[in-house]
Amino acid sequence: MKALIVLMMFGMIRPAETLQETPAIEISEGEIDSEEVVHPDRIAWNKILQWPEACNDGANTRFTSYSGITEYKVNKNESVVLVACELYAYQEGYRLYHYNSNTQEATELKMTRFDEDDNEVVSEDGFGGLADLDENGNLMIFTKFAGHAQCGSVLDYQWNDANKKMELISQISNFDCDKLIMSDEWPVIYEINE
Repeated sequence: MKALIVLMMFGMIRPAETLQETPAIEISEGEIDSEEVVHPDRIAWNKILQWPEACNDGANTRFTSYSGITEYKVNKNESVVLVACELYAYQEGYRLYHYNSNTQEATELKMTRFDEDDNEVVSEDGFGGLADLDENGNLMIFTKFAGHAQCGSVLDYQWNDANKKMELISQISNFDCDKLIMSDEWPVIYEINE
């Protein structure tokens, strides 16, 4: 895990492009605007998920050969879909969705994080960071607060099928950006009680 974080921090690896790339709809050549050539899978998923317009900023330059979509099948008919959106100073912004292929319904998932100032878990629409969604339903987010990644947070989530949400399992953070502290030395500020 530590090696994955270090490689992601310095852009040496990109999170898995997709685990399941194309949703259950097809698009025809005529639906792609030749002025803005965007990856066809991104166009198809946008029709299903209907993410905010801000997720499309720069899509014609950022999402041409790379869709920015990662899908994890949680069962035969349901998926968790990670959508790359805004580009921040040190990382991409994302939105996360639950999609049911039987009903064709998509719901944006709220993401949680531990707020140390308020000493509570808070909920947000999207998140920024380097994200890795694996085939077991684990989501790891590394958020950098500075360019050298000496400060930030690493949040680990697990898909909770009963509640249809990503559950925050643990969070380590370092808010002191004035000195170099590697992420394996950051303190655990939140851990779920099993």
